[in-house]
Amino acid sequence: MQEAPAKLGITPQGLSLGGSSSWVDLGEFKDSCIVSPSKCLNGIAVSFKASLSGNETGHVLSSKGLAVFHRGTTMYFYVRNGQKFWQVHGAYQKNTWQTFSMTWSQENGLTAVIVGDTSNVLRDTCGKSVTPSTSTDNTFAIGRSISESGEYAEFVIRDVAFWEEEISEEKISKLHVCNGEFKHNSVSIPGQCLSFFIL
Repeated sequence: MQEAPAKLGITPQGLSLGGSSSWVDLGEFKDSCIVSPSKCLNGIAVSFKASLSGNETGHVLSSKGLAVFHRGTTMYFYVRNGQKFWQVHGAYQKNTWQTFSMTWSQENGLTAVIVGDTSNVLRDTCGKSVTPSTSTDNTFAIGRSISESGEYAEFVIRDVAFWEEEISEEKISKLHVCNGEFKHNSVSIPGQCLSFFIL
C-alpha cells in the first residue's frame, strides 16, 4: 500500500484525507471484482461511513470498475463491467457523518443508499452500453480518481467494507446502524457499529 503523505492522518473518527495530494493507493487488484465487476457472478457491494468537507469534485473510492465521487453536494455511484455502465446520484450533507452504500449485480443493476438523518435509495436497473474499456490500470484508490485528472476528495472515512456478492437494499440500509442487529449469511452481528474492511 502506498500513500501520499501530505494532509493524511488518522483521527479518532477514522482516516482523514485533506484533499489535494492526499490519498491511499491500495495497489493492484488484477482479476478482482473491484476492478472488473463482471468477474463477480453474485455481484458486488461496497459500504463506508464518511464526513465530506470539500466543495469541488472529488473521488472517495476509485477503480476502473467502480467509483464513488462527489460534485458539490451530490454523490455519484458508478459501476462499469466492460460492456455497460450503471450510474446513480443523490444529495448528501457536507460535514456530517453519513453512510454510503452500493450494491450491484448483472441481473439487478445498481442500487445505492445514502443514510444520514433520512435515507435516500437510488437505482439504475438497466445501465447503458459503452465501448469496452482498454484501460490496463488495475489499481484501487481511496481519496483520489485513478484517472490522470486526479480529483482528490477532502473527507474523513471509516468502516469501509466490500463483499463479492449483491446485498439486499434492506440489509445494506442497516449496515452501519448502532445498537441494532445485522444478519448476513445466517451470521448475527450484535448491536454495535460495524468496522471492517473485506477484499
